[in-house]
Amino acid sequence: MRNFTMPLDDRITPDNVRQHFQDRGFFFQEIEDVGAIVKEAYDCKRIKSVVFQRFNDSLHSNPLLAKLLEDHCENSKVTWAWGKCYGFYAWDNLSSPQKDSIILYMLAPQSHAFCAVGSHRDKKEIKSAYGNGALELKDEVLASYDKEDVKTELGGVLCISPSLGHKMLDGYSKMFTMTRK
Repeated sequence: MRNFTMPLDDRITPDNVRQHFQDRGFFFQEIEDVGAIVKEAYDCKRIKSVVFQRFNDSLHSNPLLAKLLEDHCENSKVTWAWGKCYGFYAWDNLSSPQKDSIILYMLAPQSHAFCAVGSHRDKKEIKSAYGNGALELKDEVLASYDKEDVKTELGGVLCISPSLGHKMLDGYSKMFTMTRK
């Protein structure tokens, strides 16, 4: 069995993890194996070649992630090595094809993300668009949302709604997109 840490909120169960994700726009699980894969790939300068299947055992052995992702499959067209980004951004602004998608950041140890809780439900004013598809958001647009730190010592999986305002303050990751089957 793979090592994983249960969520900080022990009220999250396989029966309610999807609702938790829909309400907040994100879900995080600290998983040491995921962190080790990402760290080793970065250290060996092979992060771009890491495929989603390397993480399958870790994802499926975690009952919460297995339930959250059970109706989704990897979309291999959208995968990035991803590092720090100090401004808020999103990957979508409520367009219907992305509603059934989940972005997965496979986080290295010592990574730190910052999420605007619930911001995935509202269309936001875009500051600029990047060539990779990321949409930079104005900080003042997200001022009314509660913010939550996602820090990991060991690494893990940060699942986000594509339209959630978030930023990566430290660390690095491999990003994948999952779409509903």
